[in-house]
Amino acid sequence: YGTGRDAGQAAGAIKDGGRIVVLLPIDRAYAMAEGD
Repeated sequence: YGTGRDAGQAAGAIKDGGRIVVLLPIDRAYAMAEGD
């Protein structure tokens, strides 16, 4: 993504986008791992 602040924002947007797509499954996995 190159260098500098713009590159960091681009990588962050992609990373956050992926996290949002799987947000619920991840939350459930954490709850199961914690034994809640």
